Amino acid sequence: MNKIGNIVKKISIVDIIVVIALIFVLIAVHDKFKDVSSNSVVLDTSNISFEYTVKIQNLRPTSGEMLQVGDIVYDKVSGTQIGKISSISVGPTVLQLETMTGEIVNDEFEERIDILLTVETTGSIKNGEYMASNLIRILLGKNLEIVTKYIDISGVIIDIKKIEV
Repeated sequence: MNKIGNIVKKISIVDIIVVIALIFVLIAVHDKFKDVSSNSVVLDTSNISFEYTVKIQNLRPTSGEMLQVGDIVYDKVSGTQIGKISSISVGPTVLQLETMTGEIVNDEFEERIDILLTVETTGSIKNGEYMASNLIRILLGKNLEIVTKYIDISGVIIDIKKIEV
């Protein structure tokens, strides 16, 4: 009894609180990692074909002529191949202008064009995100800087479709 009494005298309330707090922290960390590993559903689809459309605005017509169906497209930042041009649609650049009366009107800018560039590629879908060449994220609204053999340009991804075989 004397030894037990000495042990109790050496343990303070603060020590007990610290040990209890440490136990709660360890339980919380364990539960957090258990939730992450059991609840995260990784939808991984490899080697799928998909196409995405990039809208390129306010481009000089001579620059637009440098884009050809069949050209290989690369990501400007990484240099990774991210597809092949499957179709090109050219239209006029339309600008919104304010008149002297304050009215907003749409007007064609004759010296510029807008291009819809459709690119086919293979890659994967991971957690709902399309990945070209399993490396480059293809997301709606993403600004994409691309390079072909003749030109480097920037556009916004406006559409993504899985190609059913």
